Parts: sequence; structure tokens; C-alpha cells
Amino acid sequence: MEHICFNVLLLAPLLLAVAEAALKPNLLLWMADDVSFKEFGFAGGEAATPNLDRLGEEGVNFRKTWATPVCRPSRGMIMSGAFPDATGWWDAPIIPNNIGLNYGTFAHVAKTAGYRTMMVGKFQLKGKVIDHGFDEYCMWEHSDIRSLLEIRQDFVDAGGPFINKTERKTGVQNRFWEPLIVRHDGGTYKHYMYPPDENLFGPHILAECMVDFMARMKAADTPWLIYWPGLTAHQHWDEVLKRQAYIAMPVLDADFNIVGRENEGEGSLKSNIEYMDRLAGYLTDQIEKLGIKDKTVFGFFTDNGTNNYGKKSLASEFGPHIPGIVWGGPVKKRGQVNRLFSLIDWYATIVEWTGGTEGARPNGKDPIPRPNSVSFAKFFEGTNTATNFKFRKWMISWLEDQEYFIRSTNFVLDGNGDFWNCKNNKDERTCFVVDINDPATSASAKRQFNKLSWRLEEIKANGYSNPRKNRNRLRL
Repeated sequence: MEHICFNVLLLAPLLLAVAEAALKPNLLLWMADDVSFKEFGFAGGEAATPNLDRLGEEGVNFRKTWATPVCRPSRGMIMSGAFPDATGWWDAPIIPNNIGLNYGTFAHVAKTAGYRTMMVGKFQLKGKVIDHGFDEYCMWEHSDIRSLLEIRQDFVDAGGPFINKTERKTGVQNRFWEPLIVRHDGGTYKHYMYPPDENLFGPHILAECMVDFMARMKAADTPWLIYWPGLTAHQHWDEVLKRQAYIAMPVLDADFNIVGRENEGEGSLKSNIEYMDRLAGYLTDQIEKLGIKDKTVFGFFTDNGTNNYGKKSLASEFGPHIPGIVWGGPVKKRGQVNRLFSLIDWYATIVEWTGGTEGARPNGKDPIPRPNSVSFAKFFEGTNTATNFKFRKWMISWLEDQEYFIRSTNFVLDGNGDFWNCKNNKDERTCFVVDINDPATSASAKRQFNKLSWRLEEIKANGYSNPRKNRNRLRL
């Protein structure tokens, strides 16, 4: 008996290593469009979000997640695990390079570990979907569409992509009703464009694509990653109202089938968010019905703050403050967490969970390390200790060249140079400006201001991604 116990003890580290190496959870990462943290039910918002509330309670609901104040830089940071001084992705109107071919994405990382990868939603990147490491896609607005339109005159004749009475707009590709979406899986669907149909709804098509992908991957016993830069709740130009407006959402039955439309005119931010919540509930229900909840991580976040509120704002954290929910798979129940989490941290977390190659790039190019991304894998799993995991002490955001924000746990130095106390904030609206020259300002606040100011000056002078001092830069 003692001999058996001794052998088990000798084998324990090896068994643990095998278990860790075999983790490889599936990953579904949803980046919703143009919605601030404050809008959701779990943050006290007007919209009812019972499904997202529940997912946050059963998993992790970060109260202090940051993106950037505008879409494309946020997409660049999450996919690359790097900041703009490394990638060149500073602002929305500028797409300086093909980030997939030049720098590599988390999809390339997953592929080195045997994952099948899929992208659904909106592209907003330079080049092709496949350049960015994705085997399959179901996309609105990307490079395949223009070439396909040349052979799909029926779409133009039907008023699909350029004259759409359902969305009451002209001159743009539709993402919601009667959408222009292309699907490609290399098998049944090869660059397939959905036909014009005013009853088709873009986000529903994306959900159909994802559920089919998950079922096929389960049957093939293949780990997978879905990256979902979503369509809602972005506004669109309304030709009738002659202004930006929210699209009218579908009316759904209990099984998530479309049975109508909320109205024939303008929608609302509230109805867009409540549709998104139903969508989150539907997809996580499908994950459970497929029997893959224990091996599938669902992440929900957004790209920037709400339009006409936080989007493109330099003030406080109105622009970069977003929701951050992580549920399923190895994620332990923690509920609301008042720790700093940046979208850039998904990259390192994916590296650790998949066992893929950090810095992986296509076409045999040498890997580029991503030292600024922090893996939260052990925190999510509940195995973090003081020695194997360090929480972020600060994080940055930016809008255009050199307009940086920086946040510690309790304070924000914003893009205008104002210093905010956010220690007890439920959301960014309850932060308040601190006058650093006021004698009544605490010594600890002044120290934080000096540290944050110094770090921003160092970043502006030397670049954030300079690896020489990087490891020290995670601490205040």
C-alpha cells in the first residue's frame, strides 16, 4: 500500500501537467457595438438584461473593463494583444496595415494548438478574413462582398445592398433587416451570399452560423474559437429621419423565432440591448443543449461607449469603460469583480488556455512577443495565487495619436489631462474631478496622480510596447 501511495505521489506532478495541457476550452468572444457599461441591467441601466445578469453572477462580471473610445482600435487591441505604438492602429478612420498578416492575431495562436476558428459579424479590418487567422466566416461588410456583388445582380435589382426600404437608408451595405451577409465554411457554404429577403435579420443569421459551427466542431471533436464583433447596437443613417437612428428590433417568441417587428420605424437603444440579451440567452442555451458548457467559455464585452455619450469621448472613462462578462468552461463563479481588465488581456489568456504559440504569425513568419497582455486564465479557473498571478495595477486607453487615458484601481487620468476619483463609482457618471492643487486633496491621491502622470509621459516618450522595462510597467 505504501509503495502504491509513493508511486501516486511521484506521478502527481505529471498528471497535473497533463490535465493543464488538456484544458483547451472552446472560446466564443462577443464584442457588441457602441454600448457603455452603464446601459445594462447589472449596472443599473434602463434595459432589462436578465440573461447577461445571470451569466455575470454565475461567472465573472468585471466592473472595470477598458477598451478604447472608438471601434477599430479596440478591435486591433483585442485581436493582436498589443498597443498602437506596435500595431499602428490609433484611430477609427485609419486602417494603416493588415494586422493579421503583419502582426498576427489570437486566431493564429489558437490554430497553432489545433483549433478551428471562425469570425462572425463586422470586419473593419484591412485585407481578408483568412489573413487574420480564421478558417470560416459569416460576415457583413468585408472584402468578399464587392467581388460577389459583381455576379449577384439580383441583390442590386432587389434593392438589397444599396436601396433598402426596410432599413430606410441608401448607399450602404445593410447589416440588420434584409442584410448583406456572406458565409463561408469551405464545405456546404463557399462564399455564399444570403439572398435579398426583408424578413431576414442579420444578427439572427450570425447566430445560426455559430450554432451550426459549434455542432460541427463537437461532432469532429475539435476545439474551436469564435470571434464575434457584433452588429448591435450600432446606429445607422435613416433616410426618412435624415439622422442617425437605432434600428427597429424583431419581436421574438419563447424559442427565439422572429414573429414580427417592434415597429415599422425607429428602434431604441433599450430595445437593441434587450434583443442582445435574448441573443446571449439563446446562444448559451444552445451551448448547454450541445453538452459543451463545461468546455466552452463565453465572453461578452463591447468595443467602446454608447454613441453620443461615451464614443470618442476624452472625458473621464466615458469612452473606454465597457462591460466584461466571462462564463462557462473552467470559469469559476465570482460574480462582480472590482479588478482592472483590459481587452488586450484576452490575447495572453487565449495563449495560456489553448497552449498555442505566443506571437504566432502566418506564412512561417517569426513570432512577435506580446509582453503587455496579462493572462487571467488562472484567475478565471480559481487557481490563482500570489506567486502565479498578478492583477493589473493600471491600464491604458487612447484616442488618436498620443491622446492617452490611464487608470489605476481608484483613479483615472483622462485624455483631457483631468484627474478623476473613481474609487466608489457604480459607473463612470459618479466619478468626480480631483483638484490636485487643493490643500484638502489627500496625499495618496496626489501620489497616484504623480505616478499616473509619470507613466503617461514615459509611454509618450518611449512607446508602451518597448519590452525593456515592460515587466515593471504592470505595477504602480
